[in-house]
Amino acid sequence: MPELPEVETLARGLQRELAGRRMLSVELGKTDFMDNPAEIERELPGTQIQRVERYGKFMLLRLQRPAAAAEGGVQESALLVHLGMTGTMMPRPANEPRAKHTHLVALLDDGRELRLH
Repeated sequence: MPELPEVETLARGLQRELAGRRMLSVELGKTDFMDNPAEIERELPGTQIQRVERYGKFMLLRLQRPAAAAEGGVQESALLVHLGMTGTMMPRPANEPRAKHTHLVALLDDGRELRLH
C-alpha cells in the first residue's frame, strides 16, 4: 500500500495536471471493488476537477458540475480513490496503449485520458 508521502506526492502532481480539466466520458473495467459503478458512469461525465487532495491514504478528487439554470450555481461532489497495493492514477495520451488492469478511464477535455490502474 502506498504510504502517506507517496500519496501526497501523487496528489500534488495530479493537482498540477488536472485542476480545471473536465471529464467528458468515463469507461470502467473491473468494477467489483467499486461501491456503485453505475453511479460513477452516470455522474462523472461533465464534471470539472476542481482540486486533487490526499485524504489519509486516499486520493480525493473534488468535482463540480454546472447546475440546471433553474437551480443556479454549481453542484459539488467528490470521488474517493484508494490506490490499493500498487495502484496509480495518471493522465496519459489517449492513443497510448492501456496497461493491463486499467479499471477506470476518463476522457479529459484536453484529449488525454485519466487512467486508474
